[in-house]
Amino acid sequence: MAATAGRSTRRFRALSAELRRQHRPCCICRQPIDYALAHPHRQSFSVQHIKSWKDFPELREDPANLDAAHLSCNSAGEAGTGSGLGTPSRRW
Repeated sequence: MAATAGRSTRRFRALSAELRRQHRPCCICRQPIDYALAHPHRQSFSVQHIKSWKDFPELREDPANLDAAHLSCNSAGEAGTGSGLGTPSRRW
């Protein structure tokens, strides 16, 4: 499986689009995200995996494990610093 397969699936793109529509603040720094900025601007929207999808591949497309973040915050490698993962949305 390619390293980016989890981010290029139709389901992940749909989950990302839903997060974008919600206009949530960054789950890491708690500051507003400028949703008008395009990737790769450092303050643009990105999807943060609360629990790393490298360590928890079964949570790669679990909506309970995804949150909105600035690209710069997400790129800092601080997996697990978001709002916290509750119960997975379904049993794997």
